[in-house]
Amino acid sequence: MLINNLQAKFNFTKQKLIQFQSFILKNKQLLFILFFINFIFGTYSISYYFWKLPTVNPLLWFFVIDCPLYVILLSFVFLLKFFSKQNNFFQFIVIIGLIKYAFWTFFSLFLHGLLFSYNFEFLIVIVAHLFMLFESLLFFKFDKFKLNYLIFGIVWFIFNDILDYFFLLHPYFRPEFFNQIMLFSFFSSILVSFFVYFLFSKRD
Repeated sequence: MLINNLQAKFNFTKQKLIQFQSFILKNKQLLFILFFINFIFGTYSISYYFWKLPTVNPLLWFFVIDCPLYVILLSFVFLLKFFSKQNNFFQFIVIIGLIKYAFWTFFSLFLHGLLFSYNFEFLIVIVAHLFMLFESLLFFKFDKFKLNYLIFGIVWFIFNDILDYFFLLHPYFRPEFFNQIMLFSFFSSILVSFFVYFLFSKRD
């Protein structure tokens, strides 16, 4: 009986989520608003990396601005949908990036004792990354992802991790947390890629 009740609640929640997705992702006005908001905030968030960018070869800047990059890319996912276009491969990579770097930020703040801080700046950071997670849910079971997307996703994000932790492109954190954050990054590259592939992909 308990299992049946849980199954019924899950199916009800899933149905409501799908209805919400359709309402958002098929509404031209909302899509444009989401494009605009994500593009503006993603672009503005690059300012948090201004201290780092001058120390890095400009050819590698793309790999420095982790969170802002995937928020900006998400804005183009919304723009594509606004024009009734989509690229499932591009969308797959963006969803992984949103989830991975949101949790990376939470983990880093937790290690620094700032996750539950009442500092206004950190509260804004936390809310912004929660919004990244929320936006990723808009694509839950909405499109189909292929196996080659998964393989490329794992390779792409591990490559990013290699640049971050072996070529020191990572954002600022205290040196004593280097090993923990590096391990978290590599494991999350793999786990989040599998998570998105198996749980987010629409099944026939």
